[in-house]
Amino acid sequence: MDLVAGQPALEKFFDHLGEGVLLFDRRGQVTFANTAALRRMPCAVGVSFAEWQGVLGVELVDWLRHAIATSPGAMRTPGHVNSRAAASSRGLAATTPPAAVMSDGSTADVAWQVLGSGFYALRLHWRDPAPVDALPASTITGPVIAELMQVLWHSPFPAMLQDTRWRIVDVNPAFVAFSGYPREKLIGSDP
Repeated sequence: MDLVAGQPALEKFFDHLGEGVLLFDRRGQVTFANTAALRRMPCAVGVSFAEWQGVLGVELVDWLRHAIATSPGAMRTPGHVNSRAAASSRGLAATTPPAAVMSDGSTADVAWQVLGSGFYALRLHWRDPAPVDALPASTITGPVIAELMQVLWHSPFPAMLQDTRWRIVDVNPAFVAFSGYPREKLIGSDP
């Protein structure tokens, strides 16, 4: 299967999974995050590994960086060492990724799969259940934004969060009442 041609179908499938799925390209940038991943961590499509260290943990990001660098289809730079021995000499396992340790202290078991030349999938299975009424994570921090999110999220006005592809990531209770649909049916849909 041609991955580029089949990617929309894969993304639609991944969006129906309850576990987080991130798709990476050969540059180590996230090209897709399914709804489950977006609900559990502040991710953004197009960000690089350096920005993921605070989200997934340094050990996993280091492992991912080396897994991509030593896989078929990886981009090579002058002076790049392409060998599993180099990864092993740094104490990195060649096949089993370490668990993700999120910035909030929660952990996730990880599975890694090469999808095609230069495309990779990371599955995250959280060890703890997701809080049902948690506020969606904001990539903007600070006391003013946190207060604004609280006011907006608990207001009587319908509010929803969408990702870069306009899929609904989360809705507030007023939006559920306004739409007439259960929250679980709304999340992941494209209005």
